[in-house]
Amino acid sequence: MKVEIVDELQARVKEGESCSITLISMEGKEQFYEKCGFMRVPSGYGGYGMTKRIRK
Repeated sequence: MKVEIVDELQARVKEGESCSITLISMEGKEQFYEKCGFMRVPSGYGGYGMTKRIRK
């Protein structure tokens, strides 16, 4: 599964740097983001928070 923002950040992160993407998923759609490499983070909102760390 391809997520353009992930590709863009991977290209821009320099050696020794890291960044993370954090979002809130619509309830029931968390599996889409997990397939893209995100991890679930419990959230007080409707769906789970999702996060992915990019490091080089």
